[in-house]
Amino acid sequence: MRSLSDSSTLYKWILTEREKNVRQKYHSEVELQAYEKRLTDIEKKIRKLVKRAPDILDEKRDVPSLRVPPKSSNDSSISEDIPVSHRSSSTIRQKTTNDTSEIRTET
Repeated sequence: MRSLSDSSTLYKWILTEREKNVRQKYHSEVELQAYEKRLTDIEKKIRKLVKRAPDILDEKRDVPSLRVPPKSSNDSSISEDIPVSHRSSSTIRQKTTNDTSEIRTET
């Protein structure tokens, strides 16, 4: 098992190797500063996305999915997708000859 000092040494070594690679790639200080600015912009965008992720997921959960109710094997069945507030009279869904549903209300 690695100790804390081993992992921090490894981290520093990786960081210094990365710095060497970056310095070899960007020869001038201006190029290096532009690269650092791009990195900080990317980090800011990532932080914003991470903060918004729970909200975005909640929004997606709140959007009702458009599900098609399964077709009944009966010629007529009571419609279950009509809100309870609209069920004061009996609502019946009947299949027509061209496989579409027709809703009619009996009073």
